[in-house]
Amino acid sequence: MEPHMPATTSVAVTDEAAQLWLARGGSDFESVLSSGAVALIDASYLIEQSERPDGVMLPRQALPDAAFVSLSELKAAQNPFPFLRIACCSHCWLQPDHPDPRGHNLRAVGRALKLLVKSFGRFAVFIDFMCIHQRCRGAGGAPQPRTHTDEGGRYPAEDVLFKRALGSLGAFYSHPETFVFMLTAFPPDYDDPDRYRRSGNTAPYPDRGWCFCEASWAALVKDSRKLLDLGLDTGEKSRWAELQAQCRQRRRAPLPPDEFAAALESKGFTNGKCDRPLVADLYRAGFAERFAAAAVLEFVDLGWGGAEAAAIASLMAAGALAPCEKLSLNWNGV
Repeated sequence: MEPHMPATTSVAVTDEAAQLWLARGGSDFESVLSSGAVALIDASYLIEQSERPDGVMLPRQALPDAAFVSLSELKAAQNPFPFLRIACCSHCWLQPDHPDPRGHNLRAVGRALKLLVKSFGRFAVFIDFMCIHQRCRGAGGAPQPRTHTDEGGRYPAEDVLFKRALGSLGAFYSHPETFVFMLTAFPPDYDDPDRYRRSGNTAPYPDRGWCFCEASWAALVKDSRKLLDLGLDTGEKSRWAELQAQCRQRRRAPLPPDEFAAALESKGFTNGKCDRPLVADLYRAGFAERFAAAAVLEFVDLGWGGAEAAAIASLMAAGALAPCEKLSLNWNGV
């Protein structure tokens, strides 16, 4: 059976937009997007769904074609603002079969996206459940609104693309020109068993293995203004700059892969036997890829002190920052 591929629109891309896309490192994503392993979501679709009383995320194969953004549309949306038009969501799965069955995280993301789009224009969004092939197919192959562990949940060709998509996660979260939204707050009624079927990994955001990995990737080289903790959003800000200031995440120094793997031992997984070594390997690959291309590193105004400076010095001594030609630690306590 053929894998799910959205029927997206091909549009003309101006020379200026194409040049800006390349200048911002957009080519890092072209292979995985062109292959269909990852299909990004149109922010306007998510905003619309978040404002519906019954709005809820659906798995990729169950989404309408209008939910997706094509590669050419993404390139065409690029303008002189200093970032790519991609926002990545890092979130806890609130149930084993659905990450957000009552729309709690969808509403948080929709609110942030509405302010972002209002300020800067069109955006594409990466959310694993909606962008990567899920185990959601029923016995006859029709996609269902939730995932399951039965045989046939994905077509074999979708399994191949799913594995390829996993290898791209580090690029999405660690890229210096993407935004990352951390959804760290649980719903207020999360402890109500009539509302959420909790099982498996119920740890808070910082103690979940996949979330820890995504947050660690996002802390490697990204400007902290592109890393937001939406759990800090009070719902009172009406402008992007205000929300950005409220939710800006204090970044720690980059974690070397061996230290990450050691810390990962205490993090929660639904299936730790398989996922823990996989996540450790993915982080190591993402770390190497990101610093291999990092000619300029700016860890500016992060509130760092001696401990973080020592961590950077350790990375330099280990040769992890060898490609770096310019390193800035301005406006820190070091």
